[in-house]
Amino acid sequence: MSTRTFISRLAVGGICTAVALSASACGAGGPATSTGSAGTNTVNVLVEAGGHAELTGVAEQCKTETGVSANFVELPYDGMFNRLSSEFSSGNVSFDVAALDSVWLPSFKDALQPIDEIFTDEAKKDIFPALVKEANVDGHFVGLPAWTNAEIILYRKDLFEDAKNKADFQAKYGYELAAPTTWEQYQDISEFFTKDGMYGTDVKGGVETEWLAHVLQAGSPMVLDGDKVVIDNAAHKEALDFYVGLAKYAPSGAAQVDWAAAQNLFNQGQTP
Repeated sequence: MSTRTFISRLAVGGICTAVALSASACGAGGPATSTGSAGTNTVNVLVEAGGHAELTGVAEQCKTETGVSANFVELPYDGMFNRLSSEFSSGNVSFDVAALDSVWLPSFKDALQPIDEIFTDEAKKDIFPALVKEANVDGHFVGLPAWTNAEIILYRKDLFEDAKNKADFQAKYGYELAAPTTWEQYQDISEFFTKDGMYGTDVKGGVETEWLAHVLQAGSPMVLDGDKVVIDNAAHKEALDFYVGLAKYAPSGAAQVDWAAAQNLFNQGQTP
């Protein structure tokens, strides 16, 4: 049986991790007072544009308990990696803490202050094991999970419960129209609803994490043996064939479609 047969109900991906770059009072186990790069009792926190909402509560609690304020510095996601690389290379770092993509941790590990003392047994019990593992690079914890993403399937009940759609789908595919539980069913549904000006699905070619999620569900990790990137094994090829095959049921220009564009398509009634 293909490893892509069943759709995972909860595919965790795109995990973001808040990384401590220097000592501050805004982390569990941090000192009572601190001076950050922004000045006495203030720390600069680098975040993706629009991404400080998840950390606002933590910042407020930090201010209440320690008197240390957080100054959020927002940058577009596309520019964050280069900004971090440039500042670390120059030694002129303008922030104290950064909320960044966890896949960057190995690249920046030598510039980060370990926060091993934060990862107590009690703390680890409150975090998904995969996130605990990801925060550890070369035997030291250099990041603390701030949030995770879970992929789910949204669908229009009005279309799936429509009597004519149900009858037509049953006649064509030999089983009842319902939310898909396998990728084969997802493909059938995408084909069925590609009609009357509607697309059966979207293909988010502008978001690499969407592609990586398909590869993971095909049964392949991204990296083997610690540092060997894999892109050409059987699982990758299977995932690519499936993903590219969906393009005929999706709007043209898939390479430019990202999460926002896909959401707009759904909200406008162009996908089911």
